Amino acid sequence: MTVVNARRLLELFDGGVLRLAGSYPRAVSVDDDGWRVWRPGGEEAERFDHVVNGTGFQQPALHRSPGGVSLSLSGGATAVDRLDADLRVRPHPGAPPEPVWLAGVGTHVRIPFANHLRNVVRQAHLVAEAIAGTGPGAPSGP
Repeated sequence: MTVVNARRLLELFDGGVLRLAGSYPRAVSVDDDGWRVWRPGGEEAERFDHVVNGTGFQQPALHRSPGGVSLSLSGGATAVDRLDADLRVRPHPGAPPEPVWLAGVGTHVRIPFANHLRNVVRQAHLVAEAIAGTGPGAPSGP
């Protein structure tokens, strides 16, 4: 990472725009009130309006539960093996997108070298614009 990018990230952290999670989620699920994220060792779920997966050094296999309402890194669910250009998770091909975006190494199912900084920055811009409602892939609701 260059000093310029490091400074940009620090400004975003200092400004409260970004928050760094202490660990990779144990599980993620959705209900009418939004997304719930469970962390390893935690009993309570955190609630979010949007979820962006943009971390990791290996190619994680993200799995969807049979009912389609939860995502996890463990087995017992169907692997997310397809990702469209908007980087949003869909329960099956042709389905409307979920308000879940992947960025970085998690996009390896679509983009080779998904952890390349240029790709990750482009993906982060796409996801940020979509969440802000200013770009393609903007959510229409949870």
